[in-house]
Order: sequence, then C-alpha cells, then structure tokens
Amino acid sequence: MKRVCPFAWLAAFLVLVIVGCGRLPVLPNSLGKAPTAVLSITPAAGAVPLDAWVDTRGSSDPDGRIVLRELAIGDEPYQEIDEEHPLRFDYEGTYRVSLRVTDDSGETAVAETSVIAEPVAGTAQRFRIDVRYPSGRVAAREREAVEAAAAKWSEVVVGDLRDTSVSTGQVEQACGNEYRYSGPIDDLLLFGDVRDLDGPGGVVGMAGACLLRSDGFPLVGVIVLDRADVDFLAASGDLHTVVQHELGHVLDLSMSGWQRRGLLSHERAGCYDSHSVHFTGAAAEREFARLGGAGRVPVENNGVMGTACSHWDEETFGGELMTGYLDRDAPLSRITGAALSDMGYQVNLDATDAYTLSGGGGLRTQAVGVAIGERLLPVGGVLDDNGELKLVPQSDPVDLQLGLPAR
Repeated sequence: MKRVCPFAWLAAFLVLVIVGCGRLPVLPNSLGKAPTAVLSITPAAGAVPLDAWVDTRGSSDPDGRIVLRELAIGDEPYQEIDEEHPLRFDYEGTYRVSLRVTDDSGETAVAETSVIAEPVAGTAQRFRIDVRYPSGRVAAREREAVEAAAAKWSEVVVGDLRDTSVSTGQVEQACGNEYRYSGPIDDLLLFGDVRDLDGPGGVVGMAGACLLRSDGFPLVGVIVLDRADVDFLAASGDLHTVVQHELGHVLDLSMSGWQRRGLLSHERAGCYDSHSVHFTGAAAEREFARLGGAGRVPVENNGVMGTACSHWDEETFGGELMTGYLDRDAPLSRITGAALSDMGYQVNLDATDAYTLSGGGGLRTQAVGVAIGERLLPVGGVLDDNGELKLVPQSDPVDLQLGLPAR
C-alpha cells in the first residue's frame, strides 16, 4: 500500500492559502538583524533659500522590513517622514541632517550627512535678527510688532557678526525649556512670546539676552508679553513702542551690558546708590554734544532697581525710546545708535529717528497716567570659543516701572 505523508494535508493547506491570498503572509522579523540606513540629499549645497530633496529609498533590512523613517536637523527631535521628503533652508550655515530607520523587530540604524546653505553671491553681509515664535501662542498683531521692531533695529545695527551654531540643549539651558532651536545663528536669534505673567497691569513684558557669544554680544534673546496686557497695549497704540524698547534691552542696552564693557560710571560702589551715573562711550558723548548736551551722557539715577542704571536719564532725554518712560512712537535717537557703536556694533546713524532734547522732564513726569512694568531678564549662559556652554549663576529678574503718558 502506498504510504501517505502525515503532513501532506498541512502542505496542501498552505498552498491553498498562498493561491487564495495571492502572496505569502508577512511575518515579523524574528532574527533581529539591524537594518541599513541610506540618506541622500540633493542638492547638498547651494544659495539660500535652498530647497533640497531627501531620498531614503536605499535603506533596507536583511531579514524583515523598515517600518519607520525619521529625520532630524541638528539636535532637533526626529520627525517621521516618507521615503522621499522635501527640505528648505532659509538661513546660511552648515546643517547636520540625520536619518533614523526602524525595522519590524525594533532594530534601528542611523545615517548622517551635511547640507551647506550658502549666502547669495554678491549680497552684502548685514545684521540679521531671526524671529521665532512658540507654537500657537503669538497672534498676528504681536508678530507684526515684534517683526517691525526687529526691522527697525536691523536698520540701525548693520554689521554682520560671526555665524555661531547652537544646540537645542544649549538654548534650553540658557533661555528656558520653552525655547528650542538647533543650528547656525546669523546674527541674533529672538524668541517672541506671549504668556500669562501677572494679570492686567503690573509686568506687561520681560526681555533680555539669555545667551551670549564668547565676545559678549547677544546671541539669543527673549521678549515675552503678558497675555493680559496685549489688548490694552494694542488699543492704546503703545504695543509697537513697548516691543521696540524691549528689543533694545535684548541688544544689551542695560546696566549689565554697559558694565561688562566698562561703559558705565557712578560715584559710589553700587550703581543704584549713586547720584551721578553716566554712559562713558565717546560716540554717544559726541552725539549728546551735537544736541546741546554737555559732558558724559546721563543715565537714570532715581535709585529704582531696573529703571536706574539701565535707561537714559528721564529729565534729560524725555521721550527718547530708551528712557524708563515711554511715549507713543518714541524716537530711537542718534545717541542710542552711537551707544551701540561704543558697545562694538557697526551702526548706521542715518537710520535713527529725528530727536531733540526735551528739557522739560519734570512736567512730563507729572503727566504720567498709567504706570506699567517691565522685567529685565538675566543672562543665562555664554558660548566659549569652542562652542561649549558656560552657565551664568542665575540672579532674579529685575522688575521696574515704565510710565506711559495719560491718554
């Protein structure tokens, strides 16, 4: 009698399954061999804005299949992508791009390459303020004010600073976990934000340079407006002035920035305890003299922490932008532009606003209608010449009062 294989029925069943389904069933990878990641970016270099195309189709897995492709720029978190993916680089610099692939057994592999975004041929290097906003918190009205302020200051400060690259971790440690960025900076990275601070009135905004370059120039700064006050500032017409004033502090127009450069004099050991406080830069002194002033440039000496030593003297300069008392459409004067020159910036004084010394500070002070507050944020860290972050021991932010004129 012919002998029948006891497993013939199983083989026949599998044939029926294959024929009926049209393909073999996909089984999970049980061998655990790592996949291979292959990353190609075309073009790998070009002038900004640079549009490039990512191709990961060469990636493979020897004993299974790739189930996930993810891409990261610099130290930014990985984001899932398809086999092919578009990229755009708006700013000059060298970017590290990483591909991570994961197979059906959970094994991963990584491939890296670089993309060079080059300056446009023949364009002059100028001071650039790159503004970024945390997702979902900043409305178009506030963005317009921040970008208008950035455009104005970029007309006054014109000299290009050395491109410097930062990691996400460095920015977070110096500026706070809300603010994330990785890559090159040319010349200042500014985070514009709107958050709940202290309710209506009180502190309406806070600002400062949180991360400095090795040469002391600001690299990353923050301006935060209180959500409870932006409607009032917009309705009163003061939003643009407040933001422009705060950006001046981000550029280091403050006691901290002046003291680091040896440009602040006062007769007592502590500036807040002094009655004679002056900015000692030669360029600002020349502009002060051209307006009819005499001697060194007076700095606020009212003893109020934050207001004193970080603003021009109110009685002398009245409605100038960087006094501690804000007028609507306050002018950014040649004195402020010259002070930035004394601090080491390359400036264009012709881009400043028309301004004359007020002389009537006492009368203006009596006309104050609404007192509002700002907060000067301390520096969080410095990048050394090797690109390493050196954290600065934290001090409390400095609250101060700004006066707005009666409506």
